[in-house]
Amino acid sequence: MADQATKIGAIVARLRQEFIDAASRQLDDLAFMLDQIVAGRDPGSDALLALERSIHSIKGQGATFGFPLTGRVAHMLEDYLQSVDALEAENIGDIRIYLDLIAGLIGSDDCAEDNDVQRLFRELPRGRRLTNGPHERHETNILMAMPEGPIQKWLANALLSSGFRVMRVYDSVEAVSVVTTIVPDVVLIDADIAPISSVELISMFAAIEKMRGVRIVLLTGDGDPGVLPTATVAMIRKRPTMAADIESLIVALELSGTTSPRP
Repeated sequence: MADQATKIGAIVARLRQEFIDAASRQLDDLAFMLDQIVAGRDPGSDALLALERSIHSIKGQGATFGFPLTGRVAHMLEDYLQSVDALEAENIGDIRIYLDLIAGLIGSDDCAEDNDVQRLFRELPRGRRLTNGPHERHETNILMAMPEGPIQKWLANALLSSGFRVMRVYDSVEAVSVVTTIVPDVVLIDADIAPISSVELISMFAAIEKMRGVRIVLLTGDGDPGVLPTATVAMIRKRPTMAADIESLIVALELSGTTSPRP
């Protein structure tokens, strides 16, 4: 039994090292590609696609091989890239910040102090095209737990365009995983989230000490969500004005100091 455990441990260690080596090579290749663009050399029309594919790979493998922070930063870079039409000077600087952080996390074995994690994630850039409009930039960080689809994408882009920083997760298990490392200011939970139901997820968040000051907003359909585990949950109906309703609520919370940035 001990020999079997040793063999399994050796296999896991080898796979983990292979991820580190492969991700480091990908990051070096991406850095070189960005250098080529900055220098005025055309890396080809697929440069943005190559970046997206590499980051998607690092995100998935990071979570698999014990690098959850690395995977989360890669996920946030994916969200940032949704506001990018082409790789150019105004966004390459932002992208380098993400890539440098990913490289640093991989090099440090995905280790960081809890306060450092909160600070690092708050300092990551937001999509330029989406937040350079007439809207002010908000300090509120939103975790949006909503199944992937057109409504989810529309709502995320609407909130980004209003100047909020948005982290997207597509199921309730991922939502729980995220809050173990990153504490948002506001959580938006779709009433239809799965596999853990929205009501159960709210109960779980209420039991996590560092989540007790976080405002939760339940996005409901036409049905009754049932008895909620806490009276502090706000409810907003899923309708065409949903993004404006959420923004009004969060702005009111910001003015009251309820969503003041965490250290």
